[in-house]
Amino acid sequence: AKQVNSSNLAVLAVQELDRGSTAKKHDYANILHDALGKEWEMIKPKTAWNENYIFYRPSVVTFKNQPNDLIIPSSEGGRHGTRAEFSKGGKNIRIISTHLVSGADNGEAREAQGWYLSDYINSNTIVMGDLNQKDLPAAIEKTHKTARDQKTDSTTNKWGSYRKWGQKTASKSVTSYLDHIAPHDKTLVKGFNQVGIDGKTGNLTQ
Repeated sequence: AKQVNSSNLAVLAVQELDRGSTAKKHDYANILHDALGKEWEMIKPKTAWNENYIFYRPSVVTFKNQPNDLIIPSSEGGRHGTRAEFSKGGKNIRIISTHLVSGADNGEAREAQGWYLSDYINSNTIVMGDLNQKDLPAAIEKTHKTARDQKTDSTTNKWGSYRKWGQKTASKSVTSYLDHIAPHDKTLVKGFNQVGIDGKTGNLTQ
């Protein structure tokens, strides 16, 4: 929360934060919201098992509405997309916070999910969340680009390491993208902050 607040962010998408059989359990999301402070509002998912959240600062962006969650089909069970619409400086911004599937056929499954998601995105849409593969799904890539480059550094594994809950060091490294920010091709990306785990110490670094 301290790193987020020092980054002067307007919108924060968080995935895999809570998982529950009802849409009413938001324990970890509430902990993060409390830590972020009163400047932040939280958009909770509307459907059961959805673990994707959106946080925003009303002082920076204006919340307009929250469309229904997307239920993204997959062979491993449905994945979700939490949606919210904002405005800033007279421009509308649509955010989808999502988590694409993993599994034995994860490549094909993600491509299928990409085609499904592509029906819900336009030039004002930013897709944010877990991708876990080298590139965007082909359907999304027709209109959107990857703004978040999270390839693993060959020396430190800094941006491609996991630290499991309760562990002091990073325990898993990957060579592909973990998280992504996908704005429209014509969007001018002025900059963004990334928070990663140091592969050697397991500590969060910015």
